[in-house]
Amino acid sequence: MNKIPSSPFATRLSGSATETELRIRSILQWKKQRPPLWAMILTGLVILSCGGLVSCQAQEEMPAPGGLSGDPGPAPVSRPADPSLPYDLETVSLDGLTLDDSGTEDDRVTVTSCRVDASDREGLTTVEVTLGGGQTAVWEHPFPCFPNIVPLHLTSPDVQSLVIEMADRTSNYGAARYFILEMEDGALAERGHIGLWDDPECDLLPDEAVLYGAKWAEREDSALQALRVPVLIDKWHDPCYITLTWEDGQFVSKADDFFTDRETLPLPDGGEVTIELEGRWENSDTARQTLYYSEIRVLEGTRLLQTITPPHALPQPRAFDSDTAAQVTPPAANAPALGFSAERQLHALDLRDVNFDGFTDLGLPWDTTHNDVHLWYLWDPAAGQFRYSFALQGDLTIDAERHLLIETRWEEGPHTYSFNARGQICWQGPYEM
Repeated sequence: MNKIPSSPFATRLSGSATETELRIRSILQWKKQRPPLWAMILTGLVILSCGGLVSCQAQEEMPAPGGLSGDPGPAPVSRPADPSLPYDLETVSLDGLTLDDSGTEDDRVTVTSCRVDASDREGLTTVEVTLGGGQTAVWEHPFPCFPNIVPLHLTSPDVQSLVIEMADRTSNYGAARYFILEMEDGALAERGHIGLWDDPECDLLPDEAVLYGAKWAEREDSALQALRVPVLIDKWHDPCYITLTWEDGQFVSKADDFFTDRETLPLPDGGEVTIELEGRWENSDTARQTLYYSEIRVLEGTRLLQTITPPHALPQPRAFDSDTAAQVTPPAANAPALGFSAERQLHALDLRDVNFDGFTDLGLPWDTTHNDVHLWYLWDPAAGQFRYSFALQGDLTIDAERHLLIETRWEEGPHTYSFNARGQICWQGPYEM
């Protein structure tokens, strides 16, 4: 048996029974055997000297940053566990492309983008093309992004251009920049870019806030294709699109004169309908831009169910009596001249079940004043369409428990409405708590 070596700093309990008893008593009665003062002082000095040794060793292992006294050196940068790996690497690839004049669909492109440090602004996007014959070409741009590739016959019906979409990692509204690249003399050459705001002569759309989500379209007048780039209107609406085409050796842009907002409404049977609101704008002499909806389309999938256009005169409301009809018919002078209001920060689209039948109804803004009038189109399940029923103004509160509508008008007290068995709206008079 191996003998455990004894230590002067350990309490050995492996002796005889009498010896063990004496040692246990010594342990339990340690307060009665206080060490002398000189021993305590000596112990403290030993502990302090050990701490000094550790401190000296730490200073030797950690030289001052920069190598010079007072020089802080470079700012510390956090890095991944493997310093050879970039931050947030994003990669997209496409093959089967025609990027040279070989006439075969055997070319490949890979786009990688990453940050070079912990910031979101510093980074690199690399485009690498491998042709079917084995030749390679590389193009770089110092910008970290979420990349996408859109190959198009933009300038030639035989060879494809590469539209590289770079969505900004830091944008809260979907900003992006685009580069149009083509193979030229064995290298990737830039044909144009969008969204850099660097130079009006270089940026193809220098005055626009460009967004990610580009589309493409076939051209009716040419074998070439067109690039459709989304641009920001405001934060409340879907973008407008600008079409870029190649004409006589240069890019030509043409903006749509409309935008399309979309809403999806569920139906009680589990289906849904899509509301497409086609919006337009008009610029006044005071440089103010007025947004309005010129047409509302109701679709089930791709099937058009109904088209609603702004009425020149309001139809008769579905009201119980003449007093109710007077309350739910706004003055004609308040009607907007252009169409349903699309100024969502002032007059918002309202999608709620206002007649308590389980179907979401459509409240379209119809006012140019602070009254905030909405024309209410109620869903008719039998016809599969929305039917105009009445207009309400001001803030609308729905009391689902009592099946009441509470309309709070500007500078007036609230008014109360209900529905009769025939589905007609009934004015109950001023609201009482």
